[in-house]
Parts: sequence; structure tokens; C-alpha cells
Amino acid sequence: MSRAKDKHDAVEVLLAGAAKTIGNARYCWLVTTAEDGGANPRPMGRVLLDADEGEWTMRFITDRRSRKVADMRRADRVAIIFQQAPDDAFVTLIGKATLHESESEVGERCTDAYDAYFPGEADRANAIFVEVDIERIELWIRGVTAEPFGLRTTILERDAGRSWRVIQSYAPASEHTPSLRSNSRPGAIPPPRRGYFCRAAPWRATH
Repeated sequence: MSRAKDKHDAVEVLLAGAAKTIGNARYCWLVTTAEDGGANPRPMGRVLLDADEGEWTMRFITDRRSRKVADMRRADRVAIIFQQAPDDAFVTLIGKATLHESESEVGERCTDAYDAYFPGEADRANAIFVEVDIERIELWIRGVTAEPFGLRTTILERDAGRSWRVIQSYAPASEHTPSLRSNSRPGAIPPPRRGYFCRAAPWRATH
């Protein structure tokens, strides 16, 4: 029982660290799979969830004519990257994206805050919501994940029962350099550029 509780407590600490990093980040990077198999990253702002919704769902608003939507129609698995560099906190979320395009769904969630970014009737008709159900979390958070910091990715995945479990959380003593094979290490995060969407400041995305 004690061992099971220890595992549960370890998972809760990691989830809390990830949630704090996400909550403190105003913007994130949404990464989709390009038509040629490469990666298409773009900065985004999240639409906040309702109080009764699950914590590990991410929601965005965008234009159905955008490149990101075309990418998600071909391949629905996406990555979302958050960072708080002053705290040495980096979190990558991976999951399945679902496009919510019906007039009723969009109308229920759209607010006047978006009118400036969908100014015309055609623009408003192409506003859709994207929801990402998170299945995997990769994180590097100083003071939360294993030391030495940044040497090995800590990974959480959901099991068949939708509970989180740690599948990697330490760096073997034989390792002395970070793996170059990781595609979401902290140092790979590029500087921000324009194109955000969020409830507080939903900037128009064109890519």
C-alpha cells in the first residue's frame, strides 16, 4: 500500500508542477504535422476551460482556412509546448486534436471578444474551436523533476483507465549528455512571434 501511495504522490507532484507551469504561461506553441512530414509550430493562446471541464484538455479558437487546421485534418496528433524560462520550467503536452466546427458549438462558445478578429461575415463563418485531449506529458521543471535538471525527460502517460502513470523519471548514472534524439527539449523552443489566440487577447492567426 505504501509503495502504491508513493507512486500516486509522485504523479500528483509532477501533475501539479505541470499545471503550475501551464497556468503561468500566457502563450504556448501548438505543433502540428506538416504535409511533408515535418513540424509546423505556431504560438497560440488558450481559450480557458469551464470550471466543470477536465484539466487535461486544451482548447483554442482559429480559422478553419488556416494551415494548422489543414494539418490537423491530415494528422490529429499534436504537441503543445509551454515554458517559464525564469523558473526553468518546460512542459510538452501531446494528444489528439478534435475540430469543433458546427454552428451551434461555435456559437455557444464565441464571445464578443473575438469580433475584432473575425470582422466580416465570412470570417465569423470560418471560426472554429480545437480541443486537444492530452494523453502524454513530457516535462523538465527544476525542483520537481529528477536531478540533474535537463538530463532526462520525465514522462507521464495515461493508461487504459485514464489515470496518469510515470513511464520515465530519472537519468541513469551512465548518461552524461542529453540525448539529441528528443524533439521537444527546452533548448529547442524558438522565440515567440505573432499569431496568438486567447480569451484575453485573441490575435488573428493566419498560419
